[in-house]
Amino acid sequence: MRYCFHHIPKTAGSAVRNELLRQHFTLIDDYRTDIPQLKKGRDSLGFGPLRDLRALSQKEILCGHWEGLLLGDERYTIQNRYPGLFNRQDFFVFTYLREPLELSFSMYFFGIRRKKGGGFNDLKKLKQSVLKNKNYISMMLNIRKISDIQTVLDRYAFIGLSERYSESAVRLGSFLECKFLIKENFTNKSERHKENVMELLNDKEFLQCHRDDNLDYDIYLEAVKRFDSCSQASV
Repeated sequence: MRYCFHHIPKTAGSAVRNELLRQHFTLIDDYRTDIPQLKKGRDSLGFGPLRDLRALSQKEILCGHWEGLLLGDERYTIQNRYPGLFNRQDFFVFTYLREPLELSFSMYFFGIRRKKGGGFNDLKKLKQSVLKNKNYISMMLNIRKISDIQTVLDRYAFIGLSERYSESAVRLGSFLECKFLIKENFTNKSERHKENVMELLNDKEFLQCHRDDNLDYDIYLEAVKRFDSCSQASV
């Protein structure tokens, strides 16, 4: 069996990579970049050479975001990068998801930290950013309507939940036939403005606006349902 980790940003993916997977596997990275000085030798999207799936060993894991970039009317996803990957019987493809609002908060403050710019204390900017990032998970998974959710999630052999990190790590280890030493102190956490986050969490109008026309909630709830179903089956 060969392995592929579809790393959706801000779902504890860096912790999964660095704190768990590296304990037993070599990671084969296939991440794109927008940084000009790092684009030498890469294609127009910022990707390096395509990885040879046949060359991967059982002790290696292919990792990437495959961000769902919009190209015309279509999105460039993991399926465009590696056509037929989900249909291969010799590949175990897995990912992690996170509660949509928590993901949006994390994405905003991570961006502030990375760019070292202003906005940490700006409630208005935080609110605008969170609402702008509605349907982020659906974009990453290329889910366009609610009827697609079941089919797309079925493609993944395992879907972990960042809120249930330890439990997910144990279960992932059973699939990968290894045992992980689990640490809860992630190395990629971003500091938050707690008062601003709390104010939005108590704003019913904002919460409803974030839920309206946001497939991410339907996707996440289905993932939780599946996770719980497997938990009950293993008892």
